[in-house]
Amino acid sequence: MLLFIIILGIILSSLLLIALPSLIFFPEFKILLPILAITWAFSMSIFRSPVIALLGEIAVSSQLPQAISILTVVTGILTAFKGILTPIFLNLGAVFCFSLASFTLLASGFYLRLLFTSSPTINYHKSSFNFPFSSIVKIIILGFTVAINIRILFPYFQSYSDSTIILIILAMMALPVGKIATFMSEKKALAIGLFCYILSLLCFNIPIFLLKTLGLFLAFFGFNFLVNGTIPYVLSIFPHNQSGLGIGIYFGSFSFGMAILDTFIRQFNN
Repeated sequence: MLLFIIILGIILSSLLLIALPSLIFFPEFKILLPILAITWAFSMSIFRSPVIALLGEIAVSSQLPQAISILTVVTGILTAFKGILTPIFLNLGAVFCFSLASFTLLASGFYLRLLFTSSPTINYHKSSFNFPFSSIVKIIILGFTVAINIRILFPYFQSYSDSTIILIILAMMALPVGKIATFMSEKKALAIGLFCYILSLLCFNIPIFLLKTLGLFLAFFGFNFLVNGTIPYVLSIFPHNQSGLGIGIYFGSFSFGMAILDTFIRQFNN
C-alpha cells in the first residue's frame, strides 16, 4: 500500500510539473496557475510521509538513523550548491527545468518499483485500527519543540548560508552522527540534539568568533541528532500499519509550528 501511494504521488507530481510551464503557451488558462500550483504541492506531500515510513519498514531498526543521515547528506549538499545551481537553472528556462524535475521524479519512481520487483515482498502485519491519541499528542509536542529550536537558531545561520564549503562540511557531519545514533536509543538522540541546540545558542550569544564557530557545529550536530532521533522515535511508537500517519503528523506539526513562530516573530519585530 505504501509503495502504491508513493508511485501515485510521483506520477501526479510529474504530470503537474509538465502542466505548470505549459500554461506559458496558453495565456487564456493562466488563471489556473494557482490551482495547479496548490495541487502540485499537495501531490508532492502525498508521497513524503509514505517514503519515510517505507524506509522504516525496509531498513534494519538499528541502522535506521544511518539511513536517514544519508538523506540528510544529500539534502545538505544540494542546499550547499543552491546558490550556484539556481542561476544556471533559471537561465535554462521554465519548460526545461520543470521537465527535468518531472523526468527525474519518474525515474526515481521507476527505480523504486524495480527495487521492489527484484526484492522479497514485505509482509505487513494486519491489525485493527486503534486511534493512537496519546502517541499523536507526543508527536505534536515533539514537532513543535523541534520547530521552536530550529526557528530560534535561523538568524544565526544567515551569515553562513552563502558559504558552500561550510555547508558541505556541515552536511557531511550527518554521517558520523548517524553512525553514533545507531548505538543509542531514539530518546537519547533527541536529548543530545536538544542539549547541543541549547549550547549552540549560548555560544552564538558570546561575542567571540571561536565560540560562534563552535556554536555553528554544535547546532548542526544537534540538528542531525534530532533528525536521526525523531523519525525512528515516531516509527517506534506507532504500529506499522499507522507509520505513515505518525510521520505525516510529525511533519504537519513541525510545519505548523514553524509557520506560527514566523508569524509571531514578524509581528514582534514590527
